[in-house]
Amino acid sequence: MQKEGIKETEDFIKGKMWNICSNLRPQIRPEQDPVYKKSIHILDRIIKRPQFFSGRNREVIASSIVYISCIIYNKKVSQSKLSKIGGVSEMSVRNGYRRILGDFKLDERRQDIKRT
Repeated sequence: MQKEGIKETEDFIKGKMWNICSNLRPQIRPEQDPVYKKSIHILDRIIKRPQFFSGRNREVIASSIVYISCIIYNKKVSQSKLSKIGGVSEMSVRNGYRRILGDFKLDERRQDIKRT
């Protein structure tokens, strides 16, 4: 993936995560939401490996990252609700979540992605 393609993908995913977080918790502005901030942190780790995005749906990646962040912060949100807001299937969120945790050897209990 070329550099401008990576930036475009990153911007799209950030925008989608902003939209998802705004809809999940409308009373909190996303830039003040720890779930959104953690989602950006996780995306920053993922973006360093652009081959991860090849052939993958950007909406699924955004929804899955927000789901991981919700788990980290103990925010009760179902994969069903997240999938509806994100415009993807429930199974896509579940598979995307597992793929991100597996590919990046992340564990929501590990220090490297714990709450900040």
